[in-house]
Amino acid sequence: MSKQEHTLSNSSRYIPWTLFVFAIGAPFLAWISARGWSFAELRAIHIYPLLGLWAWCVMWTHYVYGALRVQRKDLKKNPLYSKVSEYVVLACLILHPGILAWNLWRSGDGLPPLSYMNYVGQSLRIFVFFGSISLFVFLSYEYFQRVKEKPAVVKNWKYISATQMMAMILIFFHGIQLGQHFGATWFRFLWINMGALLIPVFTILVLEEWLPEEKNKQ
Repeated sequence: MSKQEHTLSNSSRYIPWTLFVFAIGAPFLAWISARGWSFAELRAIHIYPLLGLWAWCVMWTHYVYGALRVQRKDLKKNPLYSKVSEYVVLACLILHPGILAWNLWRSGDGLPPLSYMNYVGQSLRIFVFFGSISLFVFLSYEYFQRVKEKPAVVKNWKYISATQMMAMILIFFHGIQLGQHFGATWFRFLWINMGALLIPVFTILVLEEWLPEEKNKQ
């Protein structure tokens, strides 16, 4: 354990992990209840929707905790949580569309993007597009994270951050329109409220990133 982790307050240790348990647990309950609380005949194609929910919900914890840190200066970034949750998100982002693509290809439906479009039908294709654009944006963030010290990236980081927020919004609608587990009223209600909470969260984070620069220009 690093020296920085030793200096974390109890709140900085427990709040992000509490959010993580919620972000993993709530979608899992919706998923397993839709399966009649059974793991019988479980295949990869049955898991791919859950992975998509996990990706968005865990990313949601990053934003919520980030806004809390802005509001409460005693809260610090939790390095262990950041690393673990980022790997979870990355794995889910890759496996969610990957499992579906593999299953459609094996079924003779071809490869993405056409196989995805045909899978959902004409009226829902725009929401598949939302998911594809968001996947590209989220994966690009993995690259920018690794070169964030470069002057061009530092200068434009606020715009990179803004694209991530837009992707979160697109995935919110992608999920609610295409999600197979929104039949449960409680989970649809929860998803909508999690999405609504992002409005004040994004506002706090945008003001934190953009206002200092505006003040420096004055």
